[in-house]
Amino acid sequence: PKSRACCKALLAEAFRMSRTVVELVHLLWLLLAFLAPVRSYTPRVAYLDRRAVVERAQAPPSKRKMTLGYGIIGVGQMGREHIKNLQLLREDGMDLRLTAVADSHAESLELTRALLDTLPDMGKPQVYENYEDLINDDSVDVIVICTPNMHHVEVLRAVIPSGKHVLVEKPMCTTPADCLEVHSLVSRSGLYGPQKAVFWVAMEYRYIRPIERLLEIADSGDIGRVRMVSIREHRYPFLIKVGNWNRFSKNTGGTLVEKCCHFFDLMLRIVGSSPVRVYASGAMDVNHQDESYDGAVPDIIDNAFVLVDFQCGARACLDLCMFAEASENQEELVVVGDAGKVEAKVPVDEVTIGMREQGGQRPIETIPPPEDAKKVVKESTPVAERLREAGYHEGSTYWEHVNFYQCISKDEDDASRLADVALQDGLMAVMVGAAAELSVKEGRPIMMSELVQDSLRDSTAELVASRIPRKEKEANL
Repeated sequence: PKSRACCKALLAEAFRMSRTVVELVHLLWLLLAFLAPVRSYTPRVAYLDRRAVVERAQAPPSKRKMTLGYGIIGVGQMGREHIKNLQLLREDGMDLRLTAVADSHAESLELTRALLDTLPDMGKPQVYENYEDLINDDSVDVIVICTPNMHHVEVLRAVIPSGKHVLVEKPMCTTPADCLEVHSLVSRSGLYGPQKAVFWVAMEYRYIRPIERLLEIADSGDIGRVRMVSIREHRYPFLIKVGNWNRFSKNTGGTLVEKCCHFFDLMLRIVGSSPVRVYASGAMDVNHQDESYDGAVPDIIDNAFVLVDFQCGARACLDLCMFAEASENQEELVVVGDAGKVEAKVPVDEVTIGMREQGGQRPIETIPPPEDAKKVVKESTPVAERLREAGYHEGSTYWEHVNFYQCISKDEDDASRLADVALQDGLMAVMVGAAAELSVKEGRPIMMSELVQDSLRDSTAELVASRIPRKEKEANL
């Protein structure tokens, strides 16, 4: 009995000591982890110094008249946002003035006059009820088109022969046929392109600062080959517009064209490859159920999932809900490459960059992977309050105008005088949206070749890819 008791005591002491040793080893490991240099990831693309962008835009052009005259066709809510942002450009030293506005809606014109009274530096632009009078006004060098979507094509038919610079709000047009007509008109006019007038589609989401930063990181190739893009927008319902035109797909092209062309543009811009197939599921389940306008009932989708397959093998997904204003973030974008991922959140204005260990080439030995093997960097992408107050797009309308102004201010013989968002970009964003609307209606995947010729689709993808630094590196692999 005594020997058994002695053995038990020895075993208990050995167990206690073994626990002490384990704890000691654990403490030592924690100490070494604390003292060891932190594994970090430094993006190869530095955070953009936006002061340099403004300074470049402020530099006076050498071969054109000094002051650019802007004319705005359509001065509803979006048109007035453009006016506010043009005022900010003037305050920041860019040489432009608002010389004319045009709108057939009396209330919109009255609201615009009231706005201009608060912006005395903008002067007193000529006010027209007929947009053709604005087009023919010699003081107008640049035309910004902000009419309801269904009128874009008729305004563009009149604007294109003038050869004046064009910034047309999204969507460029509401139907594939109208987009192809505008493409043909611009091509046949011979007035737009390198060393000619600039035709720019207003996809301002590219300039929302966290999204712009996401594009910089994805373009750099740091996260490797892009394989997946995920975009989620959970937001409030459509706002009320003049005459409630935005309640009907015949006027807007449908929600997946009117609203979501922004997101399809971003997908196309990020991937840099031809979209091949689109499948969507959606409905009008909550919003506008009890609305009626002259006996007509709204028919615009308020929620949907959309999948887009690309020729390069990448795929993208859109998650849209327009009765989810009770969300922390309105937009969340994720781009995943084979070496890492980048996320952007709006309006918290945050970007997260995560890199795989050794670019994903090293086998994972523990599940889950240890925290110290993760390389995650968070960046804040703040937006100046004066830019937020000038509209509903997180300051992006201002930066869109800065880049547009900088482009058209270049010498006419400068081969780099090219739109960030060209006609082809606007066209393809509508085509993908139209394919998604058709997929919802017919309950089947839609091949993009059903809507647009392969040659135009491929040439647009080549144009996009030519602007992405990582694509050149991928081509050389």
